Amino acid sequence: MPYPTKSEDDITEPELEALKKFKGVILARGYHCPQRSSDDFLVRFLRARQLDVKKAATMYGDYVQWRRENNVDSVLQTFKYPELDRVLEAWPQNWHKTDKMGRPVNIQLVSRMKIKDVFRETTEERLLTRALWVWEDLHENKLPACSRAAGRHIGRATVVLDLKDVSVMTFTNVHVRKVLPKMARLFSSYFPEYLGRLIIIHAPVAFKVLWEMLSPFIDEQTQKKIGIYKGDGLEDLLATIDAESLPEACNGINIVGATFIWGASCWNAGQVFRYLLLIDNGIIILPRTIADFHDPGKEKRFRQIYRVISESVGLKSTVDVFSVVIRKRDYNSLDVSSPSKSTLNLSTSRTLGAEDKRYRMVFSRLGFACTVLLCAAFIQTARGTKCRASDSAALLELKEGLSCQEINPNYICPFDSWLPGTDCCVGWQGISCDASGQVTGWRLQGYWNSYLTFQIGRRDSSDKFLTQLSRVTALESIDISFVNFGGAAIPKEWGQLSKLKNFNIEAVKGFGQGGIPKEFGNLKNLQRFYWNTLVPDLLGPGLSSNTGVPKELCKLHNLREFTVFLLPEWSGTLPSCIDGWKSIQTISIKNGDSGNFGGVLKTGGLTGSLPSNLGKLKNLTELSLVGNKFTGSIPTSLGNLSNLITLRLSYNRLHGKVPWSELSKLKSLEWLDLSTNGFYGPLPQPFFPNAFQDLQQLEIDNNNFWGEIPRRLIDLPKINTLRLQHNRFWGLIPSAGPNNVGSPMYYWDVSFNYLSGTLPKLPPSLNYFLAANNSNIQGSIPASYGFLFTLNLANNRLTGSVPDSVKQVQVLDLTGNNFSNYP
Repeated sequence: MPYPTKSEDDITEPELEALKKFKGVILARGYHCPQRSSDDFLVRFLRARQLDVKKAATMYGDYVQWRRENNVDSVLQTFKYPELDRVLEAWPQNWHKTDKMGRPVNIQLVSRMKIKDVFRETTEERLLTRALWVWEDLHENKLPACSRAAGRHIGRATVVLDLKDVSVMTFTNVHVRKVLPKMARLFSSYFPEYLGRLIIIHAPVAFKVLWEMLSPFIDEQTQKKIGIYKGDGLEDLLATIDAESLPEACNGINIVGATFIWGASCWNAGQVFRYLLLIDNGIIILPRTIADFHDPGKEKRFRQIYRVISESVGLKSTVDVFSVVIRKRDYNSLDVSSPSKSTLNLSTSRTLGAEDKRYRMVFSRLGFACTVLLCAAFIQTARGTKCRASDSAALLELKEGLSCQEINPNYICPFDSWLPGTDCCVGWQGISCDASGQVTGWRLQGYWNSYLTFQIGRRDSSDKFLTQLSRVTALESIDISFVNFGGAAIPKEWGQLSKLKNFNIEAVKGFGQGGIPKEFGNLKNLQRFYWNTLVPDLLGPGLSSNTGVPKELCKLHNLREFTVFLLPEWSGTLPSCIDGWKSIQTISIKNGDSGNFGGVLKTGGLTGSLPSNLGKLKNLTELSLVGNKFTGSIPTSLGNLSNLITLRLSYNRLHGKVPWSELSKLKSLEWLDLSTNGFYGPLPQPFFPNAFQDLQQLEIDNNNFWGEIPRRLIDLPKINTLRLQHNRFWGLIPSAGPNNVGSPMYYWDVSFNYLSGTLPKLPPSLNYFLAANNSNIQGSIPASYGFLFTLNLANNRLTGSVPDSVKQVQVLDLTGNNFSNYP
C-alpha cells in the first residue's frame, strides 16, 4: 500500500512563522547543537510548548545542556549492552515494521514482562541508558530509513502497549518505581513529539477508573492520540497498521507466550525476527534474531530447525504464525533430517500463558500511572504537579539579588517569566521540576557583548547573595554561565544541598573568591564538578584561593567528574585521600593547554607531588593535570588504572625516569602526554611489542629523552600523532615497516634533535604534518613528501633538487639547506 503524501509531521505555516522567531531566540541565547538543528527537529519543541517561542527556547536550551553534560552524542557508538538478549527474554519488546503512515511501530508486551528477571540481568542505570540508546537510534537510523521508504519526512512513531494479564507484582517492584518515572522524565524533556499514536490493548476494567485519575495530567492533544481498549483493539489497530504488518501477538490470533515473529522493516530489510521458546526447568528464548548467529554453522542449523518445525506444524509461509514449545534437550538433539512431530515432541498448547494465571488480575495505581505516563511522555504531555511553595519563595528571593538589563533586544531576560503567583515548574526559564513539583534544576545562562557588559549581574552586595538556593532542598543541578557575580564567593550554604548531582560553572565573572567551600564535602550525591573560567583576562580569575582541593571533598564517593580549567589564582595541593573518589572517571585540572586560547597560564596551578593513591581509582578513564606545578616523579601505581584512556601530565615540573613498564599495562590508553617536563632517559628498546595497542597520541616533546627512536612508535596500529621534538634523540629517523598499511598517522614532529642519515619512508597515511627541522638530516627529499600539507625541513644538510610535487605543499619551509633549485 502506498504511503500518503502528507501527514501531521509536515511543518504548517503557523509553525514555520514560529520557527523563524524560535531560531532567532536560540541563536541569541547561544544554544547550539549542530547534530540536532534541522527545522524538522526544532519544530518538535515548538509543538511541545504550543508554539510558545520563549518556553520552547527554554526547553531546547535545557536539551542542549543535557546532551553536553551526558555525552549523549557518543551513546550510539560507545554504549554496549551485552545483556540485551536476556533482558528481552524478560521484557519482550521491539520495533516491528511500519504503520499506514510509514511510521515505525514499537510493541511492548508488558503481559510477558518478568520484572525480577529484568533487574537480575541489568541495572536501573543501564536500563535507562539502553532506553536512551533506543530513542537515539530511532532518531538517527529508523526515522530516516522510514522517511526514505515513504518518500517524505517521518518524524514520529506508533506504540502498541499490550497489558494482557499484567499482574500487580509487575509494577510494585522497587526498581520499577524508580525507573519508570525517570524514563518518563527522560522522554518528556528530551524526546518531545516523537509519538504519533499510542494504542493500549487488553486493559482491565480497573484501568477505566485509573484513567479518569490520570487524564487531567495529560493535555487534550495527547489524549486524542491515545486509544485504550479492554479487548484486542483490533479495529483501531487495523485503522492504524495494515494487518500484514501486525505481529501474531496483536493481530487477533493472540497466541500468548509461544512464537512471536518480528517482521522485516525499512531499517532492517530482509531480516525476519523469530522467537522460539524452549522449556527445560525454565524458559529460554533462542535466538533473538538470525543475524545474532555470527557462527555460520549455528545459523545454518537454526534455519534447518526452523524448516523442520515449519513442516511439522503445517507452516505455509515465512509470515504464517505458529505456536511451538520445544524442550531444550529436544532442540539440542534435533535430527533435522527427520521432520517428525513425535520426534520433536511439539506442543501447540498455550503453555506459557498458564504461568501468568497464578497472579491476580489487579493493577496498582502506581503501576498504571507509570506505564501510561511513560508512553504519553514521548510527546511532552504531562502538565505536572504545581511547584512547591517553599521552592517558589526561595527562587523569588534569589531573583531579587540579581539584576537584568536588556543589552540585546533579541535576548530575553530569563527572570521575566519568574512571576509571583505563577507555577515555577511551568514556564519559569531555567527551572526544571520532578513529577512531585519539587525544583530539581536551575540553569542560568546570560549574555555579554563585546564591551563586556553583562545582561545578568549582581544587585545584592551582602553575604546572603545566592544563599537562598540552599532552601531548594531537592535541587540536583546548578548550571550557571555568562553572568557577572561581582566578586562573590561560592555560598557555603550550598553544601546543604544533599541531592545535588551536577555543579557546572562556565564563563562567570567575579565568582569563586575563597575557592571551593569545604562544606561541599557534604554533597554525598555530587557526580559532576565543572568549572571553566574560559578567558581569565576578560572574565577574572575564577576560583581564588591557595587551598586547592579541600580534603573534605575526599568524601564524595559518587563523584564521577572533577574538572577545573584556567584558574590563575587557584593553587594548593591534591589531597592524598583522593582515593575516596571511588566512582571517579574524569579528573581534569588544567591551568591552560597549548592547544587552547591563551595557552598555559604562568600563574596558579596545583603544587606538590602526585598522590600515589591515584592508582586506586579503578574507574578512572581520564587524568589530565596540564599546566600545574607538580613536582617529583610519576607514581608507578598509575599502572593499575586499567580503564585509563587519557593520561596528560604536560607543562608541569615533573622529572626522573618514566615508569614505562608500568604504563605499558594500560591496555586502554589512547593519549599519553608527558611533554614540557624534566623527564630523561632512553625509550625502551624494543618498545613493548604487545603493549600500547590502542595508543593514538604520544606527546613526549620538550624533555631530555635520549637514544634512538624506537621503530615501533611509528608502527603502532592506531597511532596518529607523534610529538618527539626538543629532546636529545640520535640516530636515524625510523621508516615505516612493511606491515604499516593501516596506521592513521597524520602528525609527526622530530625537530630539534641530534639525528643523522636521510629522510625515511613515510607511513602511507601521513599526509598532513611532518617536521624534522634542525635535526642534522642529509640527502634529498623524496617526491612522495609532496602529499603533505605541512612540511618543515629547515636548517638541515639536505641537497639535490626539490621535487615539483614538494613545491606544491601548502605550508613549506626548506630554508637553511643546500638545494640546487630552491632559494
